[in-house]
Amino acid sequence: MEALRLLHEAGRENPAAWEPPFHAGLLHIDQHEHDAAIEMFSLAARNAPGRPEPAVDLGVALWLAGQRRDAQTCWERAAALGESLVEATSNLGVAFAHRGMPAEALACFERAAGRHGAGAFAPSNLGAAYLERGMFSEAEACFRRAIARDADFSPAYRNLATLYLLRGQRTEATACLNRALAGRQSPEAAREGHTYALAVVRAEPARRAEGLPENLFE
Repeated sequence: MEALRLLHEAGRENPAAWEPPFHAGLLHIDQHEHDAAIEMFSLAARNAPGRPEPAVDLGVALWLAGQRRDAQTCWERAAALGESLVEATSNLGVAFAHRGMPAEALACFERAAGRHGAGAFAPSNLGAAYLERGMFSEAEACFRRAIARDADFSPAYRNLATLYLLRGQRTEATACLNRALAGRQSPEAAREGHTYALAVVRAEPARRAEGLPENLFE
């Protein structure tokens, strides 16, 4: 890829710069080259230790490579560097959720969703955390807030469909699933990449027996 070659060349010409390896890392992520992305984001983070962006995306690359504890460490560092950075806080909530720490996850999602400039993924993840706790009204409000911010944000429709399935509202669930299939994946959704799968479904054997789609969640 020509863009990737030029970014690597720019990095060699200015080895102290953080932007070329950072953008190269994003391209490696797009190509599912996680080890190369980790190398580039690590270089960017070393060159710009005071910026949160390289730490956030280094965490994403580590997470996709299966190194989840290291990813969480990166997001903690990024959140400390840039408290207003929504993505770091939301991703940290995902990490807590996967570790079985719902209270910590919920706190992160609430902070992320309440910040100015938060996109669709933050309220969608907050809704997922509420849904896991059986707080259906709060969850629905969050999913609808996510959809209001991005009408094509597929994860929010999938999560809202899950809520409707758990309530027995099959017509509404089908409409949401169809809308999810029709929706584009926004850049936020692609970067987020790991909207947290709802443990509540595993706790509902009767519902599970009815056959939830395996690809309902990211």
